Amino acid sequence: MPYGGGQSGMGGTSGMILSLPEHNEELVTVVREKKARNRDINIVSPFAGKSFCFRDWAKSLKAMPVDRAHVLVYDNSNSKTFGRKLDEFCKKELAAYTLCRDTNPHLTMEFSNNWTAIGKRCRAVYGIIYNELVDQKRTWCLNLEDDIGAPNDSWEKLSFIMKDESVGTAIGKCIDRRGLNDRGVRLPIAVNFTRTQTIGPTGIKAEPRIELEHIPEKDYGVEAIGGGHMGLWLTRTEAIRSLGMGHQFGEIVGNDMNWGYAINEAGWKFAHDWSIHMKHYYKDKQSGKKLSC
Repeated sequence: MPYGGGQSGMGGTSGMILSLPEHNEELVTVVREKKARNRDINIVSPFAGKSFCFRDWAKSLKAMPVDRAHVLVYDNSNSKTFGRKLDEFCKKELAAYTLCRDTNPHLTMEFSNNWTAIGKRCRAVYGIIYNELVDQKRTWCLNLEDDIGAPNDSWEKLSFIMKDESVGTAIGKCIDRRGLNDRGVRLPIAVNFTRTQTIGPTGIKAEPRIELEHIPEKDYGVEAIGGGHMGLWLTRTEAIRSLGMGHQFGEIVGNDMNWGYAINEAGWKFAHDWSIHMKHYYKDKQSGKKLSC
């Protein structure tokens, strides 16, 4: 994912980048916009310049209901070459879109293991996108991140889940590429939340600590969970309009997990369809080869 923070969801200070300037909204500009009528879906794709899986993203986008959507392309690549590629794609392939450029330094897990800094930047970027840039009059928001390969039936399955009006967000299975659990198994980016109440030294209750419990991988089935990734993520715009985006609850870091916590607290269900197994692309640090999990 371009803006990480999903696997652990909690803070950390190790990594190459120990400090980060505040995200400057004045460095976010609309480069080009083309509108069309009868669009009830916002499709959002943030980019951090991953050219190696751009074709996979484009193929995934074309499997979505683009004819019903206005596509928000958010370029935080800091690359003129990649920026031109996005510009050309929009002009050639999209009937309705907004191309935005964010010239703040992008911070992703490829460049740092400082999850606190990554999470802060992630929340800022998604806050601008969903609170300010998307059209909140449209019914749906579909987030498709730049390192995701989605199965062709993803929209059909996710939109079917959303027929249940108690569901606010629906996702499919995405395996985290960042690490293994204590048994050497990669984990899906899916968690449940528990709150632990603590008593301070004066006997006064402290703020409950929010713990993330990782959910073991499954092959099929739909269930309500606490939270998960935003790799391919379908949400009712009504929920975003009501709750806003970019929260932080307790020590939860990633925007993805904070959203899951927020929507559950508001009484919506966060649904996970285990039969939608998307590819999560990354580059091997030693060989430079494109891999997926």
